[in-house]
Amino acid sequence: MNMTPFVILGTQRTGTTLIRTSLDSHPAVQCRGEVFVVGRWPLALSRTKPYTHSDGFWAYRRRNGSNRMLSLVARRRSIATFLDELYAPGARQAIGFKLMLSEARRFPEVLAYLKQRQVKAIHVLRRNVLNTFISRESARLTGVYHVRNTDEGTGAGARPPRRAKPRLDPRTLVAKLRSIAAEDAEWTELISHQLPVHRVVYEDFVRNQADTSAAMLEFIGIPPATLTSDLKKIVPDDWRAAVANSDEVERALKGSEFESVLVQPSS
Repeated sequence: MNMTPFVILGTQRTGTTLIRTSLDSHPAVQCRGEVFVVGRWPLALSRTKPYTHSDGFWAYRRRNGSNRMLSLVARRRSIATFLDELYAPGARQAIGFKLMLSEARRFPEVLAYLKQRQVKAIHVLRRNVLNTFISRESARLTGVYHVRNTDEGTGAGARPPRRAKPRLDPRTLVAKLRSIAAEDAEWTELISHQLPVHRVVYEDFVRNQADTSAAMLEFIGIPPATLTSDLKKIVPDDWRAAVANSDEVERALKGSEFESVLVQPSS
């Protein structure tokens, strides 16, 4: 059976986990998470235990002494060997993982591998950079990044005990939004004319999941099917309901290049 390797590219709080879990719900697709997420670098090599996935690169390099040694003396080869294993043909018709911009910066060997093998890339963007920033601030404030229908209790990945509203600093807000916009531009520059790319806009996926899903599946060569995700929305779509100082935010963005994000589009 032919297998299509793919990767989901994006930055924090732009909907990459929603896209990943939705694709993973397809019976012909396996889509893993951030297999290159780590703790502080280079301390994660020894003194600081990194946050890892059981099927991620850091678990792979700790599997045996040979893998550990290879990762220390020939990191590019080690990463290539790990990705060859990740993309090994099996029961699924498409296999992918999620790569954040911060991970691509830390591990340029990963992008080199993807480009060399022309791995199909699904680039996830979020049109409203203000909502992206609010989502990041909310997660930082509460320590809760994702909530699933089955989650109970507290802590990262659990049901939040309360919906805390971040207060955005109006003095730095425009600069923060420019920084987020620059992240998408950096991704575009890194992959432009280097990889086969299909771009998915988070807002379009939420409003028209059927057509957006069909286009993604067609891109990776998978028959159409209804995709589902057990993720629950944490932050309201209406930014005014999601922050503690909406009046200050509105004044800060009036007259800036981000004024258009203040208008909540109709659903």
